[in-house]
Amino acid sequence: CEKNHPQVVRHLLSHPAVQVNLASDEGTSPLLVAAHLGHGEILNLLMEREDINIHHEDSLAETALLKAATAGHIDMIQKLLKVDQNGVHHRNAIGRSCLHLSAENSEAFVILLRAAGISALFQEDNHGHDVLQHLIYIYGPESALLTQLQSEYPEIEWEHKLHKAGSAVSSVTRASDSKSFCQCRGGLGDVFIDTPASTVRFSKFSTVVCPATCVEGQRAYFEITLIEVDICPQYGFVTPTFQRIHQRDASDGVGDAPDSWAFDGVRKAKWCPKLPNNRGDYNVRELWKAGDVIGIAVDMENGVASCSINGDFDTSDDPTIELFGQDQQEGLGEAKAVRCVLPAITGSGGAVKYNLGAEPFAYSPPSADFLPFCELPHIEI
Repeated sequence: CEKNHPQVVRHLLSHPAVQVNLASDEGTSPLLVAAHLGHGEILNLLMEREDINIHHEDSLAETALLKAATAGHIDMIQKLLKVDQNGVHHRNAIGRSCLHLSAENSEAFVILLRAAGISALFQEDNHGHDVLQHLIYIYGPESALLTQLQSEYPEIEWEHKLHKAGSAVSSVTRASDSKSFCQCRGGLGDVFIDTPASTVRFSKFSTVVCPATCVEGQRAYFEITLIEVDICPQYGFVTPTFQRIHQRDASDGVGDAPDSWAFDGVRKAKWCPKLPNNRGDYNVRELWKAGDVIGIAVDMENGVASCSINGDFDTSDDPTIELFGQDQQEGLGEAKAVRCVLPAITGSGGAVKYNLGAEPFAYSPPSADFLPFCELPHIEI
């Protein structure tokens, strides 16, 4: 099924003893594989079997319809709905329905909404995000899709609903000062920012940014305490040209995009645009672990960023990254004219506590002239 060999699948299904619903350790069955990957012929072959379990769930409580909805496979969505239209109301382990998962594909979304009914638009997932919030997060409050929905469903009090949902989205995507982070990349609900507690918890690859700005001639510092260690932490800086990407699995994080730089003490890497494949060696003597305090400093007078572990800046052969170097200019695009950086954190899991200087730092910055980021001006991002 995974390699899309329908003839092989047809041959195997001809044997009465074959277990068509047999699943992997993660609960993935052949039907879920076909629905996820868009292998329509194989999906049809499987659904011809009388013993196929169309309601089978994997370890994330996701069915074939949810897999097809996530991937936006319209033909498969329609096929599965014909067999079981009630499946449109099923929710996965974090309370998300087909509508939450299909929001990035407007055509698939409209098909599923008509099957589910307009009330499903206001159902919340386990994190309190309803489907309307996902649409505003992805498309904006004045998108063609939302205009279409308002026209098709005039009985809804749209002004109130849009205002409420828009405010909820703004609380995630906007930071009002230099003391907090906001989400810049990833899907709605993929990262959870607790501003009063100064913590960030990642569930999927996402990026958060603080709007505090360190400009040419300044030096600044912030700290990140590791609560739960991520497998791919990328901590550092971006420029104001770092674009928002409000989609699941946004592939470029801090240090991947040309206008960003990051340290990674788990994969022993420095991420920045001047290096081959954006990656250089960061050979820390000890891998980052829970409880470590990671200090991130930027010297905009000399154009370098540096990283400490529990106050020690001498943690590797080269604990610095050059910013805006002459050999970076070609890859920086518009960023080459911008001499300004903002703190940024990318993760795919784990949790951290940040300190932009609102509290006393656990360790000292490289020198006394490094300012806390919370004391610097902030911009709208």
